[in-house]
Formats: sequence, structure tokens, C-alpha cells
Amino acid sequence: MIGWGVGELISDLTLDPASKVDLNVERVNDDELAFLYQRCLFTIYPSLYEGWGLPVAESLRTGKFCIASSTSSVRRLAAI
Repeated sequence: MIGWGVGELISDLTLDPASKVDLNVERVNDDELAFLYQRCLFTIYPSLYEGWGLPVAESLRTGKFCIASSTSSVRRLAAI
């Protein structure tokens, strides 16, 4: 889901003809999420303010590398 304060990033991704980021994925069920994790090369979690960072844990659990911000507890989670 697209979060707060990412308007410029979304604009850049939308306007870049080489972008392969699908911005039309929202509110998926568990089966759809598993399908997406199986098909992705890696995940990105660019949060500047988050407590736990469940998407980071999900990504690592499915064997996918996650590019994550080094803020809050995400730094510790990504290092596990």
C-alpha cells in the first residue's frame, strides 16, 4: 500500500519508462501475497518511521532480500 510522504517517489517511478515497479497492488489476500513474494527478485521497505516492519520479516522469511531503511527497529530486524 502506498504510504505517507512518498508522492515524489511515486511520481518518479510512474514517469520512468524503465521502471518495473507495479504500483497497482493493494489489499492482497494471503495467497496473492505468497504469489507476489515467490515471483519477486527482492523487496523494498523505504520507511522512515516504523516500529516493527512486518514486510521486512515476511520478505526474509520467503528467502527474498529486502532493501530497508536503517531507522528504528527495522535496522535490527534486517540484521537478523
